[in-house]
Amino acid sequence: MRPALRLTAPFRFQLRQIRNNSSAAAIARAPAPEPEAVASPAEAPLNPRWLATQKQRIGKLLFHGATVEEQKQASVILQDLAENWRDYVAGAEGYLVGPTRRGLYRHAVAWGDMVPHVNNVTYTRWAESARINWAQNIANFVDPSNSQKWAQLWTPKGLGLILRSIKVEYKFPMVFPDRVTVYHKLALKGSDHFFLDVMSKLLFPPVSPTSLPASLLLPSPIKARAASPTPANPLPVLSEKHQRPAARCIEDIVVYDYVPQDPSKAPGKAPIPGFIEDVFNETARLQEAAKQDARRRMMEIENKVDMLEKVVLGREEM
Repeated sequence: MRPALRLTAPFRFQLRQIRNNSSAAAIARAPAPEPEAVASPAEAPLNPRWLATQKQRIGKLLFHGATVEEQKQASVILQDLAENWRDYVAGAEGYLVGPTRRGLYRHAVAWGDMVPHVNNVTYTRWAESARINWAQNIANFVDPSNSQKWAQLWTPKGLGLILRSIKVEYKFPMVFPDRVTVYHKLALKGSDHFFLDVMSKLLFPPVSPTSLPASLLLPSPIKARAASPTPANPLPVLSEKHQRPAARCIEDIVVYDYVPQDPSKAPGKAPIPGFIEDVFNETARLQEAAKQDARRRMMEIENKVDMLEKVVLGREEM
């Protein structure tokens, strides 16, 4: 057996100095850690089951002996969720859900749409109808001074909007009976085309304060392939029966000049005209404001439910 090596005090001191200097040099050579990005409340990732989670939390409180006053507070929250769920499901992603912006609202699913569930092609037809209604709503309510120009966009009389491509992501199979609501959101834009993000949602009927509706799945964002971020129009198809998106579409829309003013030019793609640019820029601002407002209200609801949970579930008898 080899004898153990013994170091005198001076040697032990020198060895510690060598180790300390080596560690200091390694730290000096190592790159400084990058600061961790902290998402603001408006940009924090959405919980895909947020709506269902809040209802389930409140239902638990009602089953665990909430007082009459606490039941009233819970009922107010549930009523808010029942009346404004579209704001929280779609508005929190930047969709404008008001009457002058939606493409389809509570559109009835027909029995003939099923084989045995709603045919996949039906979703693209809903998106098409909603896209025309979306443009008509802009002409009638958002930019009435240019209503004639907007009305011409779905005709072959001059500048028009044509669909270059559509991508559909199906969330779950819809069946009769049900109703759908479709929203568009401006997503990305090029010089002669723009992307509409389409959400199709199924809609639940209003719920009573003591009922526990089925779970809600919020749509996940789809990244469009475009160079510069600008306003885009996402289309959600919502289900009344399930209160969640049934499909998500990305539409690539091209501006097409059917009748060029220059006779020597053939019909073809054209730049996005100024009156559309103006509406898109304002729409982008409104979408961001709607997203931040919806997420702020969602945080307020969570805080209220947190307070109720602390009081109800924190009682000794519980």
